[in-house]
Amino acid sequence: MHKVLFEGDGVNQSPEWSMGKEQYFFTEEEYDYCPADVKGPVLDIVMPCYNFGDYIAQAIESVLMQKCSFKYRLTIIEDASLDQSREIITEYYHKYRDRIALVLAHSNTKARILWFIRWKYCHADYCCTLEGDDYWTDPYKLEKQITFLRQYPEYVGVTGNVRNVNKDGSRQHVDYGLYPYNESHVYGQQEALDCILVSHLSAMVYRNYFREWTEERYLLWRNCQCNGDLRLSVELGMSGKIYFSNEVYGDHRRVFEGTSWTAKTRGKNLLLTQWNMRKELYRYVREVYGKDIPPGTKRIVYKNEAFRKWIMLPSRSNLRILLGIIHS
Repeated sequence: MHKVLFEGDGVNQSPEWSMGKEQYFFTEEEYDYCPADVKGPVLDIVMPCYNFGDYIAQAIESVLMQKCSFKYRLTIIEDASLDQSREIITEYYHKYRDRIALVLAHSNTKARILWFIRWKYCHADYCCTLEGDDYWTDPYKLEKQITFLRQYPEYVGVTGNVRNVNKDGSRQHVDYGLYPYNESHVYGQQEALDCILVSHLSAMVYRNYFREWTEERYLLWRNCQCNGDLRLSVELGMSGKIYFSNEVYGDHRRVFEGTSWTAKTRGKNLLLTQWNMRKELYRYVREVYGKDIPPGTKRIVYKNEAFRKWIMLPSRSNLRILLGIIHS
């Protein structure tokens, strides 16, 4: 399973998702919603897209190739890209309106609109996410996962492996510490309390609890200042069990250049950011589930790793990170 990652040295990166409450809701004047002509979908698939013009068609085609015995709705959230993404997506929408819905943001929201759209429009029994630069490789992925969740109601989600690939789709010879191949296992509350990431988001399908949330419950979720993938892992793990299959479901594209998160954070010391996210998850679990997680042991782990990085590279930024963890 995926433990906390310690990689790279350099400056600390503050979470870009640290926004005020007003950023968690969007009015209809801030985006256009183009619905799909599908009634009663069993599964909602959300596909965020920003400047993925070189990859978005492959992502969409990997959804369209799915062999499903049920109806699904693919909602593509186009976040005001500066490339040809919107033109490509619009063309797919007009061709496949029986299964594709569009959300066209009027200005870039830095992906903040994603969870709002999921909460407001995606009300199927199950849901999942596929980023516009990733793609599925197993045409029976969704059929197998929905069948599993229907057969085993005690599980809240099912997921599996992804392969790390380069921008051209070629296999990366190393995984850079992310998403190594795992055998089948069960992720539960203990893993959630330890803030372990269950899998890459694109591999997962889960029961749609979000459709039942009130505005207040949605705000509790959004006010947790943490990476969305890890936050979802903890949320689902606190709600039930997730089955991790040893199957490979798709490819996760990692691009080490440009404006991607991978490029921005490669080689950076993210320990303080990761520690702050963990504290936010502790607070969220305490407020929502009444579970108090003592941070002492984990703080020592982070402090020791920050100290090691400072010894290896005694820069001011690494010292600030070390002191930030010590005094947090």
